[in-house]
Amino acid sequence: MNDSGELNQSTCLTIKGNMLVRLSEILDARLETANHAISETRFSLQGETKSSAGDKYETGRAMMQQELDKYEASKQSILQQIQSLDYLKSKTTQNTIEQGTLVVAETATFYMAFSFGSLDLDGKTMFVVSAMSPIGQMLVGKKVGDHFSFQGKMTKILSIC
Repeated sequence: MNDSGELNQSTCLTIKGNMLVRLSEILDARLETANHAISETRFSLQGETKSSAGDKYETGRAMMQQELDKYEASKQSILQQIQSLDYLKSKTTQNTIEQGTLVVAETATFYMAFSFGSLDLDGKTMFVVSAMSPIGQMLVGKKVGDHFSFQGKMTKILSIC
């Protein structure tokens, strides 16, 4: 940190790089879980045999199909997040906060990407947020040294990268 409390650009880029690696790992694990669930559900669906209780059979198949549809939708959402992250990794940050910017503030660290929630990195909680979220809308366009309200407290932006 320099005399004004701001983080140097090198430190900010290191934090961003580590956060991107961790986020990629989490998304890859979620994709693997979704693929496994899809595979298992398809296997169960194929193995479902028609019994003399036709309505029970149809209800069971319908429920499995709903589960399969849910897993497929989850997989598509994860794939969109991975695609978005790949795009944002190559994006260079300007002097103001926008999509793809890591924001290090006094009280929290944010990555402007998509709605994901919190992420633990080296014992610190970071928030991956969409520019459309309330906090994202509050941050977009701000610069280092600007202040904003987070969890009822005014906080200063220390670095962006």
